[in-house]
Amino acid sequence: MIEHSRQTIQFNVGFLVGPALELDEQRFAAFRSRLEEEDIRFEHAEQGDSTAVLTRLSPSSLQVQLASGQAGGGPEPVPVTQVVVATAIGQDVPVASVADFADAAHEVTDVLRDVWPEIEFVLGWNAGVRALFAASTEHSFQYLWEQRLRQPTEELSVFGRPVLGGGLRLVFPPVQEEGEQHQAEVRVESFLEDVRRIYVEVNLASGSPEPVSAMNPTALVQATEEFLVGRVLPFLGGGGQE
Repeated sequence: MIEHSRQTIQFNVGFLVGPALELDEQRFAAFRSRLEEEDIRFEHAEQGDSTAVLTRLSPSSLQVQLASGQAGGGPEPVPVTQVVVATAIGQDVPVASVADFADAAHEVTDVLRDVWPEIEFVLGWNAGVRALFAASTEHSFQYLWEQRLRQPTEELSVFGRPVLGGGLRLVFPPVQEEGEQHQAEVRVESFLEDVRRIYVEVNLASGSPEPVSAMNPTALVQATEEFLVGRVLPFLGGGGQE
């Protein structure tokens, strides 16, 4: 796999906050206005009874999604709002650097807390990154199967047809002694739109309740990027020349 061929196609970070936000027209307008004061402007805005979305494609893609609902399956579900900050997914969509995205996400959550000061807690969070890399073989699955997993191609003949693509899904539990109280999930697979490339996705997530003061998207985006660069890429590079 060729590390320097990386093309990031999405960053995302999300929080489940409570109590649920009142997504009325006045608050949503105030939210958008406050973001503009921080030089974060959006081209499109959509609002429903319990949802609101802000979207832009330039200078780099960015979307903010707010969706209120209930969490928990018990007799007294908790009213919450899911807050997601993400870039659009796509090879031809401009994606900011990890530092610029982390800064934007932090500004969004700071403004969110200003406009809705009644937020008290975070029930959980998730953060992810998706990227493409050129394989060091003509077909990305050939690299994953033969070089990284060191499996003979003949083993696949039992299916009686050629392999269009494939990959790996790895799920890791929290490691308390390492200070990592989150689950990690990694997907590595052929990018079917161009099988010469490898699709890599990293997702970190936690369902541990925290006070809203612990909301720190910058740290979560950086942790996801570090997991990709410091763990996933060395794992993938162990199969052959880069």
